Amino acid sequence: MKLSKKSKYGEYNLITTVSGDLFITLHEGTENELQCFGYQTDYLKAFLYYLFCLLTLSILWLVGYWRPDWKHKLTHKACPLAKADSVLIRDPNNQHHPVKIEIFKDHPRRTADVEEESSQGSAYDFITDSSLPTESKFFEFRFVRYFWDESKNTFVPLRGLDQNLTFQEIRSQLSHGLYEGQAKRRMLIFKKNLIDIKVKSMFLILAEEASHPFYIFQLFSIAFWIVDKYYYFAGAVFIVSIFSITVSAILTRQNCVRLRKLATSSSLITVLRLDSDDPQEISSTNLVPGDLIVIPPEGMTMECDAILITGNCVVKEGFLTGESVSTVKTHIDDSKARSTYNPIIHTEYTLLAGTQVIQARSTDSTQVLAVVMRTGFYTVKGGLVRDILYPKSMDTELYRDACRFLGLTVVIALLGIIYSAAVLCANRATTKNIVLRTIDIITIAIPPQLPIALSIGVSFALNRLRKAGIFCINPSRINISGKINRICFDKTGTLTENDMEFSGIISVINRRFIEFNPEMHFNPWNPVGIVMATCHSIVLMKDGELCGAPMEIGMYRNTEWTLHEIESGNKKYNVPIESVLRLSTYTKAQCGPTEIGILKRFHFSPELRRMSVVIMTPEERKLYLTMKGAPETVIRFCNEETVPYDFTRILREYTTHGYRVIALAHKQLESEILPENISQLSNHDLEKNMTFVGLLLFQNKLKAESSEVIEQLIHANIPVNMITGDHLETAIDTARKCNIIQQGSSITCIDIDEDDNDYEKELEKLLQQLKLLEDDRDAKQDLNFRTNNIACTGRTLNVLLQYRPDLFFKFISQGVVFARMSPVDKAQLVEGLVELGNYVAMCGDGANDCGALSAAHIGISLSDTEASAVSQFTSKISNISCVLDVIREGRAALATSVCILMYVLITAIAELMAVLLLYWTSSNFSDLQFLYLDLFLSFMLIITMSRATPHRKLSVQRPSITLFNFNIILTLAVLSVITIVGQAIAYIFLKSVPWYKYSVPLSNGSIREFTLEGTTLFYYVSYQFIWIAVILTPGPPFQNKMYKNWSFILALIITLAVSTVLLFHPGIAASSLKLKAIPDVIYKILILIMGFVYFTLSYAFKEFVNTVVKTMFKLDPSS
Repeated sequence: MKLSKKSKYGEYNLITTVSGDLFITLHEGTENELQCFGYQTDYLKAFLYYLFCLLTLSILWLVGYWRPDWKHKLTHKACPLAKADSVLIRDPNNQHHPVKIEIFKDHPRRTADVEEESSQGSAYDFITDSSLPTESKFFEFRFVRYFWDESKNTFVPLRGLDQNLTFQEIRSQLSHGLYEGQAKRRMLIFKKNLIDIKVKSMFLILAEEASHPFYIFQLFSIAFWIVDKYYYFAGAVFIVSIFSITVSAILTRQNCVRLRKLATSSSLITVLRLDSDDPQEISSTNLVPGDLIVIPPEGMTMECDAILITGNCVVKEGFLTGESVSTVKTHIDDSKARSTYNPIIHTEYTLLAGTQVIQARSTDSTQVLAVVMRTGFYTVKGGLVRDILYPKSMDTELYRDACRFLGLTVVIALLGIIYSAAVLCANRATTKNIVLRTIDIITIAIPPQLPIALSIGVSFALNRLRKAGIFCINPSRINISGKINRICFDKTGTLTENDMEFSGIISVINRRFIEFNPEMHFNPWNPVGIVMATCHSIVLMKDGELCGAPMEIGMYRNTEWTLHEIESGNKKYNVPIESVLRLSTYTKAQCGPTEIGILKRFHFSPELRRMSVVIMTPEERKLYLTMKGAPETVIRFCNEETVPYDFTRILREYTTHGYRVIALAHKQLESEILPENISQLSNHDLEKNMTFVGLLLFQNKLKAESSEVIEQLIHANIPVNMITGDHLETAIDTARKCNIIQQGSSITCIDIDEDDNDYEKELEKLLQQLKLLEDDRDAKQDLNFRTNNIACTGRTLNVLLQYRPDLFFKFISQGVVFARMSPVDKAQLVEGLVELGNYVAMCGDGANDCGALSAAHIGISLSDTEASAVSQFTSKISNISCVLDVIREGRAALATSVCILMYVLITAIAELMAVLLLYWTSSNFSDLQFLYLDLFLSFMLIITMSRATPHRKLSVQRPSITLFNFNIILTLAVLSVITIVGQAIAYIFLKSVPWYKYSVPLSNGSIREFTLEGTTLFYYVSYQFIWIAVILTPGPPFQNKMYKNWSFILALIITLAVSTVLLFHPGIAASSLKLKAIPDVIYKILILIMGFVYFTLSYAFKEFVNTVVKTMFKLDPSS
């Protein structure tokens, strides 16, 4: 199994593998893996290349523009990387990119600067080493610089200062700031701190769009049609092409402008430099890793990734995580001095670029300071923007299949060229006429409607989603959403309300739980009340609003203590205090102290599943430790003599009924532990021999829409998973309530005892209980469980992944509920589902879901922000009904794209075959006849077909994402045959009527346009164009019925009316369109009837394929 090592924020892995001297592998084992090949300029090859560009009238230059890797190989020679002046990079999408190697020229530095910088650590040791040569090679690819490391003989990606540094090193080496000279040098290395997305000029975007191979061919075709005197048709196609290019360019530029607006920002920042006594106010674009910045009390927008050195901050991270709740960041903990800092794990200390600091405060007289760790595109925000700019290739299958079918029509056209050349030679046509007619065949085979066919369905779906409050930053994922066959949901805030409803307390007396109390009836000095009032990360904002997790706020509000923040610079009894809790309705004489100070918080993390707080009673100067967290985690730190005998039974009883259960514990710290030394102690030093004091119960109400949405997904045969950090039984109860686990269904719970270190033995016990049908076949193919519904924990998946990766796939394929999942566990689960071949969607609402949202094919973030960079879709709809909208629109867009492509291919074949039939008598359609068919009929029908809205009910079926589907190939083949046979019958029938006069071919092979053959086929092909649109319109189950698309119905009425009027009463249009008068009204009626017969036969066969053939061949109904 190969699960990506990419972090939840799209972090680049730094693994580099050297493979010989000619190429290296960068970021090996990740989805960002690159292969880098060395090349050197070959001046002789380059001279010959440009010479041939001149000789071929720039055709070779165009090929080089379309395939820069070919051009690079034609002008360069392979060489060892050490001697290379350019590299050819192969990305994960198997695309090649030539990149020039540049020279980094270092400016002279003072010895003091070198020594100081070396002592502080650096982005790379070899960059700041005093022995570094004044010139170093590097290349820049997708905004990341790669420097040549002589010692390793390889290129190494540049990074910030957050790798392999301990907290002690950060505080001792980085917390003093930089000298001005150091900052200038690092600016040369890292460039400006700006996520600068260049917005190209409109002229340049137009030029790039126009240079696409399709439009170059269109330009050639237009020139040919002008030479062939098809002026009107050439002019119309030219206008349509200009319109298509302009619309595409406008949309491209709008997307770039929108992304730049989201990503690019700057502000004034206060920086402390070592060679200046006063703080300096500089532009944030001049920040470099290592700078020491001041966070003002009123807050600021972070323009870099930084780590807090002093104080704490309240931040909003909506853009990066989709999290709508403000979070608290605190300064680095001295007790973790020897721990290695990881910005992904130690999020509580990390301020990320793009987040909004809404308040900053310090517990002492110092300012709130942070050290810049990463800047520009090296930040988490920069990594997410890179992912948006260079997404994983997922939607190329349909485009690739369209090109293949287009290639097939070209093959048919080549056969037609042979046929037409033979006919024209038999008619003694001149060489000029033979060449003109053969080129005409090629231009007909490649329809001008193709670009619109590939994009118009997505455009309409994107617009409808935007109106519904769902925003998409990657439109190519809309078609992918139509193939979703697995959906994962976060629980809290996604399936359930974000706010936790406090339900009550179960206290403990003498190792026994007392009766459940829905309300508090004991005094505020009770240990349970003390833990509830103190063990949280809540911050009191200046406006009096509480900022923190909804569950913690609910817990705190059910106490009689009030929170008071200590102003910066103040200390309580000469001890730094973070916050104070006071009682206003009690006095000391009544029971106990009226004030409690919070000295230090060990913040909650999904990995630890607990938090603890050191508190002090100022009057007595006694220290206490309070703890809350997952029950099974908290009791591990408690004295066994304080844990009730029936702990497991009571816990299971309440979690089975859907309660979110939080365990509480506390203890008085030893007298030798002084308040002044608390900052030096870690939670591991203090968290032992705790006294278990009780359980808190919360209820998470289901959102009203959750059950109905999941019911629809299950009826559509889309498996649904719940991924949550909650207790397993709580998650199962919620899954039953929202129908993820259907009524009457059994479920097998799989868990591994955290206290049992013999994981293999524990695993074998579980496998025996499950009675797995094990064999030696590939786990990905043989998913045999005797039970269908499995619920397991993140701990179980981790053990499976480590010891039995084959069974990991079995668990996740049939798992329904996954509980106690950390953010990393969630991401690994989604990656595993993707690797099994599923099209996976993930819907979540917070920072814990970022990794999973990014790993899924479709990530949907429930957020009040217009865009969340970590997911492709952001919904302002605060419930999961948006998932249905995304899937519906994806299915409708995908079905539209497939049917429009089929329409374009069949009409191209219809027109091509009609022209080949007309060549037999040296005739052809006239200029305006081509214009009528290809623009008036085809374009009008394509645009209105694409406006079909999605069907409200999700079907078991899913639209095909490929044209190489048995149904589609069979339908295309037979409809093409019916189309060709119908034209042949119309042509033969014309020759049988008594008033028909044979059109004798001209002696020089010239083409005539005023012929009965041309007029008859024009009428018949017009009806074919119209009826093919009706036949191929998808309708249910992916789109609403055709009559609900009023624009298409109107287009049908107009096209049928105009075509029928032209048939029976052409009037003055006859001369313009060059229609030969047909003297027999009966024959005109027969043409009309033949059109209906064509529709009837084609429609009957399509329905035959959709029903009988699927049953006969037992085709998958989901395709």
